[in-house]
Amino acid sequence: MSEWAFDDNLFEVTSPAEIDLEEFKDVMERRTFVCIRGLVSPQTMYDAYDRIVSHFDRGLDAPASGQSADAVRRNFQKINLGGESRSANHDDARFFRAFYTPFWEEDVWGLHDSLRMLARVRNLLAGLDDGFALEGIEDNGLWTAARFHQYPQGGGFFRRHTDHVAKDVVDKRSTKFYQTVLTMTMKGEHYQHGGAFVDIDDTRYCLDDNAQMGDILVYDGRTVHGVEDIDPGTLVDMDRINGRLAGFATLFKKM
Repeated sequence: MSEWAFDDNLFEVTSPAEIDLEEFKDVMERRTFVCIRGLVSPQTMYDAYDRIVSHFDRGLDAPASGQSADAVRRNFQKINLGGESRSANHDDARFFRAFYTPFWEEDVWGLHDSLRMLARVRNLLAGLDDGFALEGIEDNGLWTAARFHQYPQGGGFFRRHTDHVAKDVVDKRSTKFYQTVLTMTMKGEHYQHGGAFVDIDDTRYCLDDNAQMGDILVYDGRTVHGVEDIDPGTLVDMDRINGRLAGFATLFKKM
């Protein structure tokens, strides 16, 4: 994607209230994604990255399956790998490490303020109260699954998909769906190849070619997106933090 084309989808603001919602909806309808810049600073992301690197402990990794549904409602990390078994993840191939950090838990990664901003943007775009699902589980069962993903060098990826599961969750709760994604690393600095993409018609656009640390990417239920293989020519090293990091504040339902 050219710089010019990416800039057509870029909103530069200093507070969520400055987002022109009519223009936002128009861009989403035409291009299926938006980038919001200025709400989380690059320096905040560099500071968070340093803290993540220094506090990371591979010994806390859980396997790809087998945990209880409430495991993600505490500080918890797991490997997400696979996608061809007869399960809910069928045909949803991926390779990344997920770190869940609910707002009611200790802020071990120093990310809660940034992820709360992500949730506030989500709430604004969906027409929800500013503080919806920021502190606990709402009466309708929705809560914010604050987390970040590490797509490691050596082939971390997420196949092209739409966020149909998360969309179904909010649709059943009469809440309009938007996925907000926080850019936590910089292509060309933390990794060299791959990154977040959207497919529009027959063309693939690599958003990370233009995104900056602290940018918030916004998708809706129509957006075909994923993460192309991160530095596939590098040997995988799961003992340290490397590759691409991205934050999320998705609405989950209590199971």
